[in-house]
Formats: sequence, structure tokens, C-alpha cells
Amino acid sequence: MIVVDVNVIAYLLLSGPHTEAVEKLRKVDSDWVSLPLWRYEFLNVLWAHVRTQRVDLPVAEQILALAFTRLAIVEREASPHDVLELAVQTGLTAYDSQYVALALTLGLPLYTFDKTILRLCPETAQQPV
Repeated sequence: MIVVDVNVIAYLLLSGPHTEAVEKLRKVDSDWVSLPLWRYEFLNVLWAHVRTQRVDLPVAEQILALAFTRLAIVEREASPHDVLELAVQTGLTAYDSQYVALALTLGLPLYTFDKTILRLCPETAQQPV
């Protein structure tokens, strides 16, 4: 079981430079945990893809349905106290700190492509390869 952020989820569902690495990660460990927040962040990713005409709205809606029904991502919340404390200690945003706090609480690695998280939390975060 691993913690993933929205970037990892997005590259699984939307073709991009890291899609192959995420597909490999999914084969190695398909038990993914994330925050409920991933759903809202993913909506924003889809909106950006529609806005920039990388996908049209019907395709985005199909991807959304796939994400919400077939990925089977376990959703857990991070402690708000832990998130705030971590954000203050690391300088991460509170949004990003939620993913790191969840990974720390569960004792699991966090997979992300977020360069700031990777730089500030190398003991917890790693990039799929």
C-alpha cells in the first residue's frame, strides 16, 4: 500500500511524460491511498485539459467517471493538527502537507511528481520511476 497525490493519479488517467512510470508503479503496488481532496484537485486537472483543448468535455467526463468508479483508491484524512504543524516545519503549503502528513501517519511512502514535496520531504516522498 502506498500514498499517492493527484499528480500520480492524473498521469495514470491522462497521457503525459510520466504515464509510463505511473503504470509501472501501479503494477508493482495497486493498493493506493489518497486524501478525499484528490477528487477536487483532479477535477481541476480535467478542467485545465478541457480549457487548453487537450481533451474535449465528453472525454473528460469519461475519464472522471473512470477515476471515481474504477480506481478503487482508499480515501483517508490527515489530521489537521499534523498538517498545520508539518506545513510550518517544512514550508510546504497546507494542501501539499496533507499528503505528506497522511503518508507519515500511515507509515507509507508518498509517491508524487511535486518537486517541492520531493525536495522538502525526501524521507517520505519519492517519484515514480
